[in-house]
Amino acid sequence: MIKKIAGYVSVLLIVITCILMPGKIVISKDNPGLNIKTDSLSGFGLLPQNIDTFPGLLVKETLFRGGLLFDINKNKIVWGKYIHQPFPIASLTKMMVALITVEDIKAGKFDWNTMLKISKEACLVGGSRVNLRPGQMYSVNDLMQAAMIASGNDACYTLAQWNAGSEKAFVERMNQKAIELGMKETRYSNCTGMPAKNGQIDNYATPHDLLILATHLLKHDEILNISCKTNECIQQGYRSFMIRNHNGLVKEYDEINGLKTGWTNHAGYCIVASANRNGHQMVSIVLGAPKVLVRNTIVANMLNDYYETIGLGKMGQAMDSSLTRKFNENTRESND
Repeated sequence: MIKKIAGYVSVLLIVITCILMPGKIVISKDNPGLNIKTDSLSGFGLLPQNIDTFPGLLVKETLFRGGLLFDINKNKIVWGKYIHQPFPIASLTKMMVALITVEDIKAGKFDWNTMLKISKEACLVGGSRVNLRPGQMYSVNDLMQAAMIASGNDACYTLAQWNAGSEKAFVERMNQKAIELGMKETRYSNCTGMPAKNGQIDNYATPHDLLILATHLLKHDEILNISCKTNECIQQGYRSFMIRNHNGLVKEYDEINGLKTGWTNHAGYCIVASANRNGHQMVSIVLGAPKVLVRNTIVANMLNDYYETIGLGKMGQAMDSSLTRKFNENTRESND
């Protein structure tokens, strides 16, 4: 009996270890995919490659696969884990769809009010959906909100299909854009983040690549105006329906203004979160957490610890004169 119990404990420990170990993308004979190299990374432009670990920042890094914390104001990665290791990214994929869409709008190819017709193919996409129906008409604005707030795969597929003529053609644009941005360890096989099919591998990226993408999204206020919403009303003719943000942190903290969450069995719970407290912008990335509550708690604690340490207090805390004075003193010391 004792031996049986010991055996069960051993198996349980192995399972736990597999969950907590950094999740590398497995390439098998049955699923050849792409040859992912993690030891030949070069510069990604202006973003820092190395981690300038911030003293006093405590992160329970055993609870997720990889991620980082980036101080935009100081242009520093102040904490990170496996920042150059590629991981499956699930619906974080939609960040690239959003970037291409908003850039095309600003290039004058179409506008936010352009009406798109929903195809049968879009309605057959699985996973998270907002239940669009074939033949219905939606504006680009509403489809973008459905994709970024409610993570609607059908809405995201519609944007991609209409933009490039087919999802396959749009995915080629996504991969080309990743190369253009310097996201050298990123690859997309679909536009939604759904588990890959037909011998391909799941969409993947490194935390550092996702940071590159996030910094480009943050240049567009239109994206933040969407991703910061707790919920939104989508219009379809005379009918409307409400969608809810999958990023529960935007409801809990006013400082959280984006960007995107994701989940699949393979990817675990993922998030690229942006926050702005008193003008100090941060990006927190967590990949491969076991539960949504764990993911959100890690991000909130990470941001709160950092903001408090630099003198801005915790998110949600009133910015009184003592906090402002402490922050100014810390800023002067860091510049000396």
